[in-house]
This record gives sequence, structure tokens and C-alpha cells, in this order.
Amino acid sequence: GDYREANWHGEPPHSQSSFQTTPIVIEDTLYYCTPFNRVFALDAETGETLWKARLDAPAIATPMTYRARPGGRQFVVVAAGGHARSGSKVSDALVAFALPE
Repeated sequence: GDYREANWHGEPPHSQSSFQTTPIVIEDTLYYCTPFNRVFALDAETGETLWKARLDAPAIATPMTYRARPGGRQFVVVAAGGHARSGSKVSDALVAFALPE
């Protein structure tokens, strides 16, 4: 596949952020989740926040991506399951975000 790298370095431009998971880069956007019930999309060149969403439970997992068919709409999917040992809310939610066409 086509692998890209983020070109910015340093702390993510968010308070209460943490790279608890491996981010993924799709085209020019980096996606990552936090144990603070958030998922972020950043510009992979500048680190600028493109969008963010609040989740019902922490997403302590690497985001996933899929297309239902070749050339179809692409999605980023987050497993927002929390973690019982950390005392966070526990859930069985999979949350999908449709990427721009």
C-alpha cells in the first residue's frame, strides 16, 4: 500500500492528549484516539486540527479504515471500548466516521 509519514514533530496541539494508540495516516490526514474519549484528525503536514469528536468511552485502540467496495466511500472506525482496569467507562461501541469524498 501507500504509506505516508507525518512531517510535524512535537506534542499534538491539544490539551489532555495522549498517543496511547498508533495513529494512522490516510492521504494527508493523521487520525488518532485518546484515553480521554476523543478522536482527532490532524493535517499530517502541519499538525493543525481538522476535526475532533467526543466518544462515549475511551478509544484505547488503533483506528481502522475500510471501504465497502473498491472506489467506494472510505471510513475511519474507532473501537471505543474503554478499559475496566483504568476505571474508565466500558463499552462495546464501534464508531465510524465517513471521510470526505
